[in-house]
Amino acid sequence: MALDANLKLRYFLNSNVALRLKLGVYTGHEKEKVIGTFDDMYSQSTYSEGAFQFGAEYHFKGTKRLSPHVGGELGLAYAFRE
Repeated sequence: MALDANLKLRYFLNSNVALRLKLGVYTGHEKEKVIGTFDDMYSQSTYSEGAFQFGAEYHFKGTKRLSPHVGGELGLAYAFRE
């Protein structure tokens, strides 16, 4: 069983500039058969990953359906395995 959750937020400072924030969490469980054994032996592990990303966007004049923009972001991430 695994959990994969993401949250994305965007806040417009004005009609052209926006700030964005992304938060993500992923956890899971793996079970693998150990190769080279006569009996059915398995190795089990759990893992967690997370991310925090902050960025900005600059939006150009677009149409009703398109919003062309450039942007960038910086992020921090972690991974943990047992």
